[in-house]
Amino acid sequence: MRHYTLKGRKFFCLNPASMLKYRMQLRIGHLSTLYHTSIVMMAHREILSGFPARIKWSLFGTGPAIVNAFRENEIDLAYIGLPPAVIGILSGVRIRCIAGGHIEGTVIASHKDSYHDTDNLGTILSGFSSIGVPGKGSIHDLILMDI
Repeated sequence: MRHYTLKGRKFFCLNPASMLKYRMQLRIGHLSTLYHTSIVMMAHREILSGFPARIKWSLFGTGPAIVNAFRENEIDLAYIGLPPAVIGILSGVRIRCIAGGHIEGTVIASHKDSYHDTDNLGTILSGFSSIGVPGKGSIHDLILMDI
């Protein structure tokens, strides 16, 4: 395994020269959220100048959809939340978490007239007959199932 430095960061790969020679492609899955690193990397392509492989970005609506893409061998790498990754691993999908990158919190929003003067999430949510989440297995789904 060899390493090279790009923009002051060290990267490892089996053989960077062969990646260039054979025009290897790295298939990366990502979500649509603007604060994820993938969006920054797509917007500022100079960040990846000198990277020895082509990158094919694939947009997914939810983390579980990314897990399914791993299952179907459609992607090589992804920016994904920990809950869908763990659920995928537990169901036999061969995923390895290689870095943490959680830079945001989880937000649950409601209509302004539903305000409660408490920080007890169970009390707040008891006033609703249904609550929407981005998808089964999302962090929001797991938080709500735990209440």
